[in-house]
Amino acid sequence: SRAEATREAEASRAVAEERLRIARELHDVLAHQVAVVGVQSGVAETLLVDDPDAAREALVHVRTASADALRELATLLDLLRRGDEEAPERAAPAPSLARLDALLDAVRATGLRVDVRVEGDARPLVPVVDLAAYRVVQEALTNAHKHGAGSARLTLAWTPDGLGVEVVNPVTRAAAGGVAAAPSTGHGLLGMRERVAAVGGALEVGPRGGEFVVRAELPAPAPTPTRSEEGPA
Repeated sequence: SRAEATREAEASRAVAEERLRIARELHDVLAHQVAVVGVQSGVAETLLVDDPDAAREALVHVRTASADALRELATLLDLLRRGDEEAPERAAPAPSLARLDALLDAVRATGLRVDVRVEGDARPLVPVVDLAAYRVVQEALTNAHKHGAGSARLTLAWTPDGLGVEVVNPVTRAAAGGVAAAPSTGHGLLGMRERVAAVGGALEVGPRGGEFVVRAELPAPAPTPTRSEEGPA
């Protein structure tokens, strides 16, 4: 019957959406840490003979990133097995701009210089927008670390209607010439586009002169003051 066909179509769509969500989360959990492992192991190999202390420091970053990736992957798989209603207490808090300082510390520890500028007055975001903003920053800085020239600028621009997230980094000569400086799956950009589109935002990605720009515009309207907050008429 038509009703049964509709139910089957809805069920198939729900399964496809869940698979996409799981794939996106797995990418987000692993991509940054694996990128760190790749870059820092290359640094260690290069410096092993001439500067063993620096090589040893790079290997410390490799060990830390590997442990973090395994821990986050175990937590995610545990959540998938148990279901949200049985989520273990040890699960990490959901990614959020409230945890941005920790992300920046981790990125800077790998050698990427990150300058941060905040424009306007920050305010709480609804969870899905908060997560999208965090993931855009995470993926853009990961790309800057893999393909850039050692530095990046992060701007968070708060307006009455939303939040602009922009990450700009200079690119290497190879990347500027169209040659990838490091292997990439391409899933990160796709994941960013899907996340931003899902919350009603817009994403622009591409070269600008000798730089690479990731800019997301996310809806985040300021709350309307209540009558009591507005004061007496």
